[in-house]
Amino acid sequence: MSAATEIPEPLRAALAAIVQDAVGKLVGDIVSGLVRVGGPSGAAGDALVPAALGAIASVVMAHYGITPEQMRSRCRTATLAEARHVYYHLAVTLTRYNHDLIARAIAHGRCSCTHSVDRIAGLIEVEKRLAATVEMLRVRATLALAGLPSGHPAR
Repeated sequence: MSAATEIPEPLRAALAAIVQDAVGKLVGDIVSGLVRVGGPSGAAGDALVPAALGAIASVVMAHYGITPEQMRSRCRTATLAEARHVYYHLAVTLTRYNHDLIARAIAHGRCSCTHSVDRIAGLIEVEKRLAATVEMLRVRATLALAGLPSGHPAR
């Protein structure tokens, strides 16, 4: 390095400390916005996902009266399937996360998410009950994402 472009050691140390502090805060912000889903820590299917997806899933599970285990299960009963479809639809429309991450939040695959989003989009055009349910859950999920109580009991 030439003498004209050298940064004095005290300034270099101060800049390094500032950058390290900023990176530490950024990493902290990123990690604090994640929640662990799946089994116990380190279990197969365990994943760290954005807290926003957990909030949306919680709103949907409360409405349908199902547990996280039921949400993640492969069971295809009408109630569980509808709850998962609605979760996927809301997660895609309310966040910018990709289908793979949204599906991973409830231990499913990207194709399930893509299929569900398309299915719900078509069904809410013809089924008034489902359209009303999705809209009500969209409002509750939006309030949950903003950290505000919905003011309404589940169901």
